[in-house]
Amino acid sequence: MPKMTLDLTDAQLSALSENASYAGLDSAHDFMMRFVTREEELAVLRQKVLNGMNSPIVAEMNEEYFESLRNNLKYYFG
Repeated sequence: MPKMTLDLTDAQLSALSENASYAGLDSAHDFMMRFVTREEELAVLRQKVLNGMNSPIVAEMNEEYFESLRNNLKYYFG
């Protein structure tokens, strides 16, 4: 796996270590890995939202739509 080196001040490293500790993680490295993973997940979610916003409208969310959802729930859950 490729590596990246960050030059941090003592205060920055201390803050990262403190945040890692609050999050129940062992090290600043673990905290940064979790941060990067969350950013990747947010980017995927952001793209899905944008795709949804740009997709064609296939149904109107009116009272009839919600009534059909309720009926489906009644069918499956009684």
